[in-house]
Amino acid sequence: MAHNLYLDTKKQGLKLLSVFMYDKNTSYPGIVAGTIIDTVSALVFYQSNKARKQMAEFFDKLRYDAKFKESLRMCECINDQETKDKLRFKLSLHFAGYDTSKNPTVNSDDKNKS
Repeated sequence: MAHNLYLDTKKQGLKLLSVFMYDKNTSYPGIVAGTIIDTVSALVFYQSNKARKQMAEFFDKLRYDAKFKESLRMCECINDQETKDKLRFKLSLHFAGYDTSKNPTVNSDDKNKS
């Protein structure tokens, strides 16, 4: 059954092609070709925009990772262990997305010293 359907579809395609070739109005092949070209170009444009968005997201993640590594490298340069531990704690909260400026318990050590 599927084989017959394929043959029928193939015959219909050939009939359609022969109509285009032997018709006196030659605008049909141009319309079909133009439609195919426009469809393919729209698909390529859509895929290009999608890829551009994905690349932007990827580079944002890379930039975030670079900030994280640079922060840890700078933290290692601190000699005072207590200050280094507090900074690591605040950095871990910051990179976890926790807003340390709105929580008084995180910043209480800094306020008590001044």
